[in-house]
Amino acid sequence: MMKHIGFILALFLLCLGCKEDSLDTYSGDSAIYFCKSEGTGAKIWEDTTTFSFAFVTVSDTVLQISVKAMGEAVSYDRKFMVKVEGGNAKEGVNYELLEEECVLKAGSVFSGVPVRVYREGARDTVFYIDLRLESNEYFAQNMPFKEVNYQERDITRHVVRFTNNITKPKSWYDSMLGYFSEAKFILLNQELGIDAADWFDDSKLSEIGPKAMGGGYYMVNYLNLFFEKVDYVNMPKDPEGPAAIRGYMTFAS
Repeated sequence: MMKHIGFILALFLLCLGCKEDSLDTYSGDSAIYFCKSEGTGAKIWEDTTTFSFAFVTVSDTVLQISVKAMGEAVSYDRKFMVKVEGGNAKEGVNYELLEEECVLKAGSVFSGVPVRVYREGARDTVFYIDLRLESNEYFAQNMPFKEVNYQERDITRHVVRFTNNITKPKSWYDSMLGYFSEAKFILLNQELGIDAADWFDDSKLSEIGPKAMGGGYYMVNYLNLFFEKVDYVNMPKDPEGPAAIRGYMTFAS
């Protein structure tokens, strides 16, 4: 009986060991997918990259869309294929895919897909392109999906969005700050002394989160001062503000 119990226990522990992330431990055909590292070993599964020319003065820039190979690094370079399979941006006018055949260097599991985007024409439009990683002699692409935040995500597809306007950053939570608008975004940054570009810098997300939370409380108190003084003339207005309050700016209470 004890032998049977020991066998069952060993089998149970073996099954637990099989629960590791299959994308990192899979030993069959190789694959490559969109993923980047925080620098601490943690991986970020973002399926969209958003860039705004509102914070820079350049006419164009090159975005590096990070990819990661499944499994261990190897001792030789490996090529991987990427194509644009959709979007509203025009190649050669709004963007350029600089390399359709990219290279994953020997000894590394991370690489990037360089995409040049142009400011011209992006003033009143949000352009986007859909990137797709394809199979070749090095990467079979047999595992394109991963569960991220309880949702199945196609990790071989990535959307690149770019505009000349200020878009809602991922750290802007309506529960803390209310609806998003350019006027609110600009005023919040002015009052709290935040560099607007930091909201769109992935390396500073851990800093922006607490500032956003504190900023919500601060801005509610800031606006309340105008109510207390019955100063509706100087109270901040917002062309995108709720019509029910005549365009006055509001933050989540």
